[in-house]
Amino acid sequence: SSSAAPDVYKRQSLHRLTAGLQPPSAEKPGWLQGWSLQFCGLRNLPDSFASLRVSGHLDLSNNKLKQLPSSFGELQVAGDLSLYNNQLTCLPDSFGNLAVGGDLTLYSNNLSCLPASFGRLRVGGDLYLSSNQLTALPTSFSSVQVGGFLCLNSTVIDLPDLPHVRQSF
Repeated sequence: SSSAAPDVYKRQSLHRLTAGLQPPSAEKPGWLQGWSLQFCGLRNLPDSFASLRVSGHLDLSNNKLKQLPSSFGELQVAGDLSLYNNQLTCLPDSFGNLAVGGDLTLYSNNLSCLPASFGRLRVGGDLYLSSNQLTALPTSFSSVQVGGFLCLNSTVIDLPDLPHVRQSF
């Protein structure tokens, strides 16, 4: 019947979203081991998404995200957080509250500015901001903590002194 078609579509969409979901972490009860949501055609995320706790990699790359929930900075990711190749134009003010244990990849978006809170960001690995529309960095950027490299290729920015960051060009 024609009314069954939407239900089949919903089940297929849900299966596609949960296919990359890894089981809960044994080391960290209540935490997911990882979740790959790349190429799912996501256009937005619910506010509740920020309540996730991921002990491994969270991959939101290659979607159609134009913005992130205002609460996104509450998200906890012990591994890598991949947001590359979306359509993000700005990041929420809470973004600077993020602590990412591994790499944070934001390249190949449409970011034209970063929030003032960005200087509070803590990244255990590399921070990739390449191939965006950035022309300036917030004054707080010199306080960002990056354990690896900062990659700003294909951006037109005068870099401030970044004592906590090894720069890769």
